[in-house]
Amino acid sequence: MPSRDELRARLAALRPAPAPSVSAIVPCFNYGRLVTEAVNSLRNQTYPGLEIVVVDDGSTDTETQEALRELERDGVRVVHQENRGLVGARNRGVEETRGDLLLFLDNDDLLEPEAVELLVAGLAANPECGFAYPDQWFFGDEELIWETQPFNAYDLCWANHPTVCSLIRRDALESVGGYDPRMTHGWEDWELWQSLAAAGAPGRRVPAPVFRHRRHGRTMTHTARDRGDVLRDTLLEKHGARYTPEALAATKAAWRPAVTVILPYHNAHAFLDETLASLDAQSFDDFEVLIVNDGSDDPESLRKLDEVRMREGLRVLDRPERGDLAAARNSGVRAARGDYVLFLDPDDLIAPTTVEKLVWSALLNPRFGFHYTGVVHFGEVEGVCLDTYDPVRLRTENFLTSMALLPRQMFLDVGGLDETIRVYFEDYDFWLKLASLKIPGRLVAEPLFFYRRHSTGRSAWVRDRLSPEESLAQLQARNPAAFGDPPPAELPDAYRPLGEEPEPVDDVARGLARRLREDAGGGVRRESARRPNVPGLFPARHRNGRKTRVLYLVPYVTVGGAERVDLEILAGLPRDEFHVTLVEEIGGDDSWRDEFAALTDEQFSVPHVAETPDAALTFLEYLAISRNVDVVFNRNTSVGYEAARQWRSRYPQIRFADLMHLHNSGEDWIRSSLAAHSAMHRRFVITRDLRDYAASTYDLPAEDFRVVHCGVDTEAWNPDRVTGTLRSVWPEAAGGPVVAFVGRLDEQKDPVRWLNAAKRIAEQEPGVRFLMIGDGPLREEVEAAAARSGLA
Repeated sequence: MPSRDELRARLAALRPAPAPSVSAIVPCFNYGRLVTEAVNSLRNQTYPGLEIVVVDDGSTDTETQEALRELERDGVRVVHQENRGLVGARNRGVEETRGDLLLFLDNDDLLEPEAVELLVAGLAANPECGFAYPDQWFFGDEELIWETQPFNAYDLCWANHPTVCSLIRRDALESVGGYDPRMTHGWEDWELWQSLAAAGAPGRRVPAPVFRHRRHGRTMTHTARDRGDVLRDTLLEKHGARYTPEALAATKAAWRPAVTVILPYHNAHAFLDETLASLDAQSFDDFEVLIVNDGSDDPESLRKLDEVRMREGLRVLDRPERGDLAAARNSGVRAARGDYVLFLDPDDLIAPTTVEKLVWSALLNPRFGFHYTGVVHFGEVEGVCLDTYDPVRLRTENFLTSMALLPRQMFLDVGGLDETIRVYFEDYDFWLKLASLKIPGRLVAEPLFFYRRHSTGRSAWVRDRLSPEESLAQLQARNPAAFGDPPPAELPDAYRPLGEEPEPVDDVARGLARRLREDAGGGVRRESARRPNVPGLFPARHRNGRKTRVLYLVPYVTVGGAERVDLEILAGLPRDEFHVTLVEEIGGDDSWRDEFAALTDEQFSVPHVAETPDAALTFLEYLAISRNVDVVFNRNTSVGYEAARQWRSRYPQIRFADLMHLHNSGEDWIRSSLAAHSAMHRRFVITRDLRDYAASTYDLPAEDFRVVHCGVDTEAWNPDRVTGTLRSVWPEAAGGPVVAFVGRLDEQKDPVRWLNAAKRIAEQEPGVRFLMIGDGPLREEVEAAAARSGLA
């Protein structure tokens, strides 16, 4: 570990020439001898020529007044004024100093000797930044190192993360009018950082705890917490324009998208427009697209890159020399702004809800290391695959593709893709690496990824150069633990964290942080935090006022009478007037998925993203907010009734309606919906019997329920108008009665019981013919029972 002197020498070498002048401002009000300690920590700075000014904000305490007189006798400049508060004192200090850079240190805090030098180096390395801030070391009532997060203007909208002691460019500070005098009770630093960010002068973290923040008694921090509501109103009054849905979405896109979609690109212009069109069509817009140009040299490919560079939400990262897919993807991950990364090749496509479903699968199931979907193969090979993650099967075949969503930090921590691999599958090697580390994957069980199969693709290129047996042998040698073999004694290089090349100032800062901790005995607790990256809630595509937006909830999208009513309701909603988001609570036999898809704008199956009731409700709430929903229409789902119960007061603009078919088959839906009854704006039932049951059994007003009859359309099926059709195609039925079962073949309908009854009828009335029309999970059982009965 470098010594402190060695670190100081490295810092001095980073000092810009000419060195900017720095003024340190210490506001002081009744803090006794602590102000002397603060000033002495400034006098001990290694940065030369530091101007120090203490602003006495009308101190009345005799100990403080004596301390200030001693400082003046020692040559420290003290400016006296009537009490104007912390903001007034700081702004007066700006007026009284001349430094290019301004440092504000409260009169009870301290700085390590290298602090100013370090912050100057941070600003010098980042001329686009308006201020630099360090980590902080709390002392006094509490001993703690707080490792601040990197500056992020989107996170700053929700919480203040830069430290109060920062080095600020004078021109940036003056351009926003200094500290806002309205912030008299706190949050004045948070307001300033917001103003600087809005003015294009963001912050820059320097990762060393060189700011010593004293914790003692009741301070202004506690006062600010007590007055949080007032301060928040003041902050919003000034910066309200930053908190509109449109502004928040724009800030998030620029600073912290949920996902970075990474497209490795080497002379790959042929299908790029199709791939980008599939990204443009996503139901979710909280992502950026990063094309990694891996040394393209084809003129047409370069022209295509120049064309797409102008697209909003898309960046191009140019690698001067080709490094192949692994190097291109690793470079993309290093440069990604999103917390998650999604790999997509520039000749493949994804369905419109792919990114949204993968993100929510990841958020609601964090124990999984990566998330992927089913695959539709198209082109020279066709087929559909839905492969659940199986690490044992992975030993013999790569059933995964490169299209997957992963946490960016996890990818870096495990070493990323191995850039030495060029003649076999680098993605297969990566999945085996994760299997070795016992990091599982999760399937979103829908075929959402469209994998183009063509002879010019990477897979075909690899197969021409290495047999599957040779490839698998090399992969097993590299990842023995994935195959059940003992892992190597020493971690292979490919498993070591994929570091990002630090700026020299960060390298010195981290070395200094280690040295400070070591000098303190190494036992000081370290903490850090960053707010979760909640996906954007205000996508512009869902916030127009032209359509009524409906969240339509159903248990299944299978064949059935209740589902037929759903389809008829949906068919009655004009597509140019309604936007319908269909949510399936339970899933399973999705035999009518295409029929529902034809009548709705988007479809989500809760089990594909959420595995618990609480997670399901969280996802449903996200859909309601992000879609700006007007109506929640619930047909027999538990999550829908729980949503109505919880949301009625939270979202008074949403109208809740439900439709019930049954009360006597396994679950009493009237009973299940009781807690949500008062939250419903409209209640519909399918029969008068169900309405009367609700009134007689649960004392619910009958007038709260409207009956919507479900049954045969007597006009469409009028026997006087439609005759002989069945008998013409089923001659055995000619001349005799026909008894039919029409319905879903499942436990609820009990078709086997119907068959037993049919058998008894046939024994007494041999001329009767029986017909079953339907499908469902019991089909094989029904066919077997029919054969045993002798009716089939």
